[in-house]
Amino acid sequence: MKTGLTGLMIAAAVAGGVGLAAPMPAQAKTSATSEVKIGQWQVQRYLLHVRTYYQTTKKVTISAQFMPSYVEGGDISMHKVTLPKGTIIAGEKSAVTKHNKTTYQMYLYPSDLGYNVLKPNLSNGYTSTPSMRSWSKATSSFKKVSRPTYLPTYSYGDMYAGSTVSAIQSKQTKRIQITSNGYVEVHKKVAKAEPDSQLYQKPSAAAKIERTTVKGSTRYLYLNKKLSGFTTTKVKQNGKTRYRLAMKNLHTPIYIKGQYDDDIPGSFYSIYNLGGHKYFTYIGDDDTD
Repeated sequence: MKTGLTGLMIAAAVAGGVGLAAPMPAQAKTSATSEVKIGQWQVQRYLLHVRTYYQTTKKVTISAQFMPSYVEGGDISMHKVTLPKGTIIAGEKSAVTKHNKTTYQMYLYPSDLGYNVLKPNLSNGYTSTPSMRSWSKATSSFKKVSRPTYLPTYSYGDMYAGSTVSAIQSKQTKRIQITSNGYVEVHKKVAKAEPDSQLYQKPSAAAKIERTTVKGSTRYLYLNKKLSGFTTTKVKQNGKTRYRLAMKNLHTPIYIKGQYDDDIPGSFYSIYNLGGHKYFTYIGDDDTD
């Protein structure tokens, strides 16, 4: 499904040289209030993975961009995706002016959604394209909501096995997706995909997040079933919140230096302990200026 840490991002990081870098140069063009402290670095907030989230007030169908899963010169194509009532999706409301008339539409990010929503297209040999948005003119069908608590901070929910620079640099074969609509999915790379692609489809395991609590640096995700391969604590005998999965931010971010002469930014990653395993997630860039 969602590629998240795409091959292009990895390539950009590798091209710029990989390593724990010294603190970035001061960003003089913005005020301190627009910056966030990530480890030892001050980062401009707009360069981090910050999105606005909406919830559907009724069932709505959107147009979404998909690409062939097994890349052989296939073109990106448009497909219909039906969002059930109550679906949480990242997006933004945008004004469109044409012939002196202004209308509004929703630009959306369906690649953050779970397999349960994207399945009709993914099963037909397509994958969603994370760098491209989708849209809907049914603006009244979306209400703005707070960012879901179950998402890692400054992350689109894509998490990859490992906690070192070399892990980030290497090809990943396993990924966790915390979806915008509230699922934990375990993905393995599609065997027939191109060698350098990051394409994923049907999860090998998935569980619905029924409740989330936060204590300090740890998010506790209460699941409707046990998640295979991860330490989950059984907290109830019955009901939809029987199992609890801990997702702890270790607050040991990694910065990979960019190549500023070529306008390739540096990259930031957060490290988490998720159910007894370390995972990294891409959270944003620095500035190339």
